[in-house]
Amino acid sequence: MSLERVWWLDESHFDVSGYVNKQNWRHWETDNPHLAIVRPLNPRRLTVWCAISSAGIIGPVIVNGTVTSQKYCEILNESFIPVSHGLNMVENAWFMQDGARSHRTEEVFNILEEHFGTRFTGLDAQQFTGGGITWPPYSPHLNPCDFYLWGSLKDTDYRDGIDILDNLEMAIRQRIEAIPHATLQAVCGEFERRLRNVITARGSPFENLIY
Repeated sequence: MSLERVWWLDESHFDVSGYVNKQNWRHWETDNPHLAIVRPLNPRRLTVWCAISSAGIIGPVIVNGTVTSQKYCEILNESFIPVSHGLNMVENAWFMQDGARSHRTEEVFNILEEHFGTRFTGLDAQQFTGGGITWPPYSPHLNPCDFYLWGSLKDTDYRDGIDILDNLEMAIRQRIEAIPHATLQAVCGEFERRLRNVITARGSPFENLIY
């Protein structure tokens, strides 16, 4: 597998308030801090989908509501497949997605098999097609969308304090278009180093080997 011919895909939420869901975070203290931070119950947000490779970024695709399997198939058929063919990044290329439930349906894997043959990864892939490679669950630090793209975009957009959805969408598009090609190549090349760190850590968390 050449890292020059790999697509990584993912979605992320962008909130105009800079809100981040910390429901799974817990802090135990012996004293009451008597501090309350007010956050909106239903923050105004965009759900953004992108595909990243050393050849370029496809997207952003703005998704209204939850990313269902049907919507994900529409993104693949209407946005990803035509553009990736135009970039000559389907033949002999690999497609890598995470294990989100909407990504793991028979309809999705049929699309992938049609265009990529067995050159794709995804949880439950072999259950539906008999091919592909199972992507390890809970591995965001292996996907360039997670360890680079989303953080880079949110750091900039949240720092600028954008509070209108249309402006947030425009800013996201502008930031993505401004990413240099050399940066994409370096980020995608980082994938191999992270895989080696996974091997060194024997599947355990490996952040201490990176930073």
